[in-house]
Amino acid sequence: MTYEEHRHEPGDEHWWNESWYFDFATEDFGGYVRVGLVPNQDACWYLLCLVTPTSVVRIDDKTAPLPTDDALTIHGITHVGTDGTWRIAGTAAAEELTAQDIVDGRPGTPTTIELDLTWTTDGRGPFEYEVTTRYEVPCLVNGTVNGRTVTDAAGQRDHSWGVRDWKSSRWCWSSARLADGTRLHVTDVVFPQFRFTTGYVDDVTVTAVERTEEIDDLPRKGRLVVSPTGTTVDVTPIAHGPTLITDGGDTWPFHRTMARFSTDAGDGLGWIEWNEAPITSA
Repeated sequence: MTYEEHRHEPGDEHWWNESWYFDFATEDFGGYVRVGLVPNQDACWYLLCLVTPTSVVRIDDKTAPLPTDDALTIHGITHVGTDGTWRIAGTAAAEELTAQDIVDGRPGTPTTIELDLTWTTDGRGPFEYEVTTRYEVPCLVNGTVNGRTVTDAAGQRDHSWGVRDWKSSRWCWSSARLADGTRLHVTDVVFPQFRFTTGYVDDVTVTAVERTEEIDDLPRKGRLVVSPTGTTVDVTPIAHGPTLITDGGDTWPFHRTMARFSTDAGDGLGWIEWNEAPITSA
């Protein structure tokens, strides 16, 4: 597949969405950004989340104005990409709190985010999903965040467009870079009528996964057994960056967690997420 980094013409569905996702992970610091355009609701879901084992600094705005420029400027942050490279840079007001505060709905303390980070393709190019318009790209991430230097951090980005109703399915998504350079990505989506699983272990396409997870207020651990490679991955959280989603009178935590991924071939770092929404018909 070739890159399609540009915006796409929206359909007329209420939940038509176009999103760009970016994350990075180190031993004790990481983050993610989601630019989610929902044009038929005249809104942008914007998430910029920086995490350590003890704190979260974030912008969480699900009613941000749609960006009007090619730089996708939101909250003073620009998101500029070409085939193979994306740069996110700017300074913005944010809040600092804990992951438990987020789950409990408590407000944070005002602070500031200043960042200049670049995602550069590492390994394979875009991995295209078969049943929906979306692709994933493994990356290395470099730059600075609030004066802290990030050097060759494990990262991932994706681009997706189409109808995305967060209450129509539950899913687990993950990506990691192991110590030997192996890139791992697994997505497992469960709809009321069917299940869809995809991803990759380097150049091998994932066809199925057996997964278990322990989630209380926050994720505690997880395991993925990936086919056809037979790779077993134990997932140990390092830091959490959840957000609360409200739709149709229901509110639930969407868990996104920076984690250590342990396999027989060695450990690695990355992110894993769980959408445990109350499923409705699509």
